[in-house]
This record gives sequence, C-alpha cells and structure tokens, in this order.
Amino acid sequence: MPDRRHLISMWVRPSHRGLGVAARLVDAVRDWAVDAGARELELWVADGNEAAARVYARAGFVPTGVRQPLPSNPEIGEENWILALTGTAPLDHAAPPAEKMPG
Repeated sequence: MPDRRHLISMWVRPSHRGLGVAARLVDAVRDWAVDAGARELELWVADGNEAAARVYARAGFVPTGVRQPLPSNPEIGEENWILALTGTAPLDHAAPPAEKMPG
C-alpha cells in the first residue's frame, strides 16, 4: 500500500532501555514516514512483548485486532498495530494484509 510505511524489527540494547531510546527511534521512523507522504505507519507486536506494546501505545499506535503467527516462531502470535499520521485520515482496514488467527 503506497500510503503506508512499516516499522520492522526494532531492538534496544538492554543497558539503554528505560532511557527513551525506543521512543526516539519510533519518532525517527514516524518522521521518515511523514516525509515520504505516508498516511499510516504499521508494525507487528509479538504476544508477550508488553514493553514494546507500551512504547507503541504511548506513540499513538493502536492494535487492529489482525493477528498472524510470528514468522520466526509460528507457535507465538503477533498483532498488527497502526498509527494514523498527523493530519491524515486513516486508511480503510477492510482488507488487512493478514487474516485473524482462530482464537
């Protein structure tokens, strides 16, 4: 989707966690997406990764309810999250990139 950019695989060294590094990385990716003309920024959060979910929620991302198996370990699920970028209307999520996992 040309109006959407993806944040993929972000990691912060444990000794640097809690210092705002993750928030600054998300801000940088958001700025890049806005500069590229995107209307949304998308990412996936693995089940159990509560620290990441908190960072993304504080940044304004919201879970879409769309789930899929984690590609690196299909026994774990992950959920799609979307951030509508400032001054833009959210895209239609009627046809998400993955299907909901049975529950």
